[in-house]
Amino acid sequence: MKAMSFFRSFTMTSTAFLITMTLGAVTAKIIAVLAGPAGITVFFQLRQTGQILTMFGTLNGQNSVIRGVAARDGLSKQKYILTTGVLFALGIAVTVVVFVPLVPFAAKLLFPSGETALLNTVYYIAPLAFLGAMTFYYQAVLNGLRRLRALALSRVFGSLTSVLLVYPCSLLVHPVGYIFIVAGGFIASSITSAFLLRSSGWRFAGFLPPISFQAGWEKKSVLDFLPFAAVTLVTGVSGAATVMIIRTLYIREGGLELGGIFDAAWTTSMMYVMLLLSSFSTQFLPVLSGAKSDNEIGEITASAFKIAVIWGTVLVCTAIALKGTLIRTMYSNEFLPATELLRWTMIGDYFKITSWVFGMILIAKANSRVFVLSEVTQQIVLVGTVHLFLQYSREAAGVAYLFVNMAYLAFVWLYTSFTYKVKIGKSTLQTWAFGLLMVAVLSFLTWHDTSQFNVTALLTLSMMTLVFLRFSVPASIRSQIIDYVKKSFSTTQEK
Repeated sequence: MKAMSFFRSFTMTSTAFLITMTLGAVTAKIIAVLAGPAGITVFFQLRQTGQILTMFGTLNGQNSVIRGVAARDGLSKQKYILTTGVLFALGIAVTVVVFVPLVPFAAKLLFPSGETALLNTVYYIAPLAFLGAMTFYYQAVLNGLRRLRALALSRVFGSLTSVLLVYPCSLLVHPVGYIFIVAGGFIASSITSAFLLRSSGWRFAGFLPPISFQAGWEKKSVLDFLPFAAVTLVTGVSGAATVMIIRTLYIREGGLELGGIFDAAWTTSMMYVMLLLSSFSTQFLPVLSGAKSDNEIGEITASAFKIAVIWGTVLVCTAIALKGTLIRTMYSNEFLPATELLRWTMIGDYFKITSWVFGMILIAKANSRVFVLSEVTQQIVLVGTVHLFLQYSREAAGVAYLFVNMAYLAFVWLYTSFTYKVKIGKSTLQTWAFGLLMVAVLSFLTWHDTSQFNVTALLTLSMMTLVFLRFSVPASIRSQIIDYVKKSFSTTQEK
């Protein structure tokens, strides 16, 4: 895989995700201004519960759909799309039926304060889960078909709809309005995906996949889908449940307000990380899944790791230097205590981003046992550590997150090196070490800083970034990137 080709695809998907992330930040900002930390806690607790239900209903099978569609051609592809669509529909229907009787119990776990309005709102999560399943399915099909521009439009329109709904829904029907905000985004995204698929010649058929039904149901597709989906179900649910459990621990420690402080820190950290990782997996997973040999896996991984280190270093260091600005911009001054968590999680983000490349190898090669054990172990250690130490320090989640990601990087790097003979070149290792040094220096300079702009940190960031890019990006690649940007800019001007 050529580095420049990867860069172009990565840039397109990351730009689209940046727009989506920004719109999501606007949604959170409006809620923060209108309802404060308590409102943020309620919004994220409800949304994440819906996410977990959707994962159960679809077996968290997005990556399995992407992987299966990308690996097939012709009629086999159509059968796989249809079959997995039916599985999504049946699975979410069963999940919702099981969930509704459990709502009173689930509501008390989610909101220990026991406010009636909050407890009753949990019932509305059921239809939200159905809409989420439909949205995630369509987006997975688009990704598997490599319709990346259509996928980007689907995500952007969904986020834009949520932004348009957040103010009236928060004012008129709070807290049920939080459900409507997310549901509106799902509906807009699904309609956009279906329309774009139909305009490309794929037949629209309601919730089910937009293909010819002559393709029929295929048992082989079910057998191919289920093992991989089962793996992502365990890891996906454990990850989402971990955040929910930690948020609940913070709620019990300091009420909804402290839960909101945790959410501000955690979401700020995850947003820019997911900017990179979502764009990364959109391009990296299908390509890696098609690798036929260990040599090909090594070549793809080396290119991807280099890009992850470069982008990760720039993103993490920028976020560290501007963490006070980020919290004020995305939330408000009321959320500034979140920087005490952020100063730990942002260091952990560097390890998370660079470990993701090696983790994706396990997903692409369906190494289920190792992937599941490593992911679940991370979550158990993270929750256990927070549970033990939160009573002593409200920074417990941040410290635990840092050390868990350090340990995971060490494990997955060593494992893929021995199992798949993945070798990272000396120059790339030096780039990774240089990036870690930048993260450490900027963290030291801004450890207790919550100011709007730290001039010293920004100047240091600028100088170190210029040196880092000069050191890490070969001259040939730099010239190709400059030519690509110039060409894109001139094309935009002509239009």
